[in-house]
Amino acid sequence: MIIRKAEHKDVNQIVHIFHETIHQINCEHYSPEQIQAWSPDYPESEKWYQKRIQAQTTFIAEKNSIILGFGEFESNGHLDCLYCHNEYIRQGIGSALLKRIEKEAFMLGMKTIYTESSITALPFFEAHDFTISKEQYVLRAGIMLKNFKMEKILTSCK
Repeated sequence: MIIRKAEHKDVNQIVHIFHETIHQINCEHYSPEQIQAWSPDYPESEKWYQKRIQAQTTFIAEKNSIILGFGEFESNGHLDCLYCHNEYIRQGIGSALLKRIEKEAFMLGMKTIYTESSITALPFFEAHDFTISKEQYVLRAGIMLKNFKMEKILTSCK
């Protein structure tokens, strides 16, 4: 497995992972209505590329030309997305992506990073030393979704 920055050619696999992971994995903790509000359709690839990959730092985990997961990181320390392909969860992919993102943040001089974690991802982030700063509800398509604002103090670039 390699971790590298995302390129335009990766966007179709990225939007597929985003949508399918929400529908296949997050359905354990969210109702069908919440899942539908969160990701009703596959995001439009070109818009995703322009608004996310070009505007943020996106890392992908790849093996044999298959993207296993991705993480999006903003220059203000915000970990915007961290998703693993629903067929490859609990295999260290998210941990490897997070480690690369933390290294990038540390090299940029950041002392903390923060994210909004789903209920599903909460144990993952807690296992990686993130702490909850706030439980919150966000409105998506008229439906409330519970998540957790979390942060992590960076101590090194391991």
